[in-house]
Amino acid sequence: MQKRQFLIFIFVFGIMLTTGCMQKEIPELTVTADGKEVEVQLSSYSWNGTETSVIDPVEAAEEMKTIVVSETTNLEWTISDEADSYRFSTWSGEEWIDHKEINLPIEKGRTIYMMVAEWGNGDYANYLYVIELV
Repeated sequence: MQKRQFLIFIFVFGIMLTTGCMQKEIPELTVTADGKEVEVQLSSYSWNGTETSVIDPVEAAEEMKTIVVSETTNLEWTISDEADSYRFSTWSGEEWIDHKEINLPIEKGRTIYMMVAEWGNGDYANYLYVIELV
């Protein structure tokens, strides 16, 4: 009788563990400029078999809070679940321009950033934030 209860316990625990792993949330991106947190918004993603475009990146950026920085600002980012690769882009007003790494803008003004994090299992997430160089 105890052996049967133990097997049931193991079975239920295994289902709970598997379900918990499958329910894992989309990783959170945190961007800071000289220690001040920058607003980051999820644009689109493919996660655990669900693919969606949450928002149009350029339209969403119009509604986002912009952080004002200077040329000496230290920009850093962290993500809650390390991805296998990252791509960075900025909006030129007409098209997305790809970059090898995240940098402050060269020209003064407002810049929309997109970071794409990709995991080896095919999952990805596109994150947006806006910075204004003065």
